[in-house]
Amino acid sequence: MDQLEPETEETLAQEARKRKRGCCCGLGCMGMVLLFILMLSSVEPSRESDRQIQCSNNEKQIVLYAMHCYHDVCKSFPPAYTTDENGKPLHSWRVLVLPYLEEYELFKQIRLDEPWDSEYNRQFHDKMPRVYSCPTAWLRTRNTGKTSMTCYMRVVGTGTTTNGTDTVKIDDVKDQMAGIVALVEVYPTVNWMAPVDISPEELVAGIDRKKKQSVGSYHGSGRNVEVNVATLDGSVEFVPEAEVPALAEKVVINTK
Repeated sequence: MDQLEPETEETLAQEARKRKRGCCCGLGCMGMVLLFILMLSSVEPSRESDRQIQCSNNEKQIVLYAMHCYHDVCKSFPPAYTTDENGKPLHSWRVLVLPYLEEYELFKQIRLDEPWDSEYNRQFHDKMPRVYSCPTAWLRTRNTGKTSMTCYMRVVGTGTTTNGTDTVKIDDVKDQMAGIVALVEVYPTVNWMAPVDISPEELVAGIDRKKKQSVGSYHGSGRNVEVNVATLDGSVEFVPEAEVPALAEKVVINTK
């Protein structure tokens, strides 16, 4: 067994100095870790802010470029969906506006005379343009296989911009465009090609976390959720959860 060094005053002083240096190193490392954590905590909100802005820009692009350019060519805003001869929905408006989102090559490949989920058209289910995806939603669902699920829906019903197959023209809304809701965010529960949107009643119900499909957002947390909402003039704002039901008043077009 090794003999222990006598605990002289000098050796005790040396040990004390060693411990002090070790403590300082430890505190220094802990300080670096804490500083790194603080840096991350300040960066993440900034990154989320950037994602919210990108989400807002997505809706603006969909309304201003896609829907308005579609109107310029077809003389009306896109219907919610197309139908077959029996009135069964075939394709969503998201497919119809692809040429105006610089996605003409994708649009050409889709068979519009077949349902969106036909054996042939299924190959495009995972080809969703990025403009249809909220960056925050993509980040939180990327490991779930739901990255082709869209967050952006129109409000479809009587008196809105479309009741399904019928739609409105700019002349029908005139100076109301800044007050008419065109797009809202939802929890991504349907494929981007599916002819599915939400109704005014679902908007009135507000955010319902128990439903598979509801007005909702991945921005914020808990009861501090904010939903991106775009009006027909291309303006976009974040609406707090408590104010979502009141949006139902902004989907009806005043025809007087």
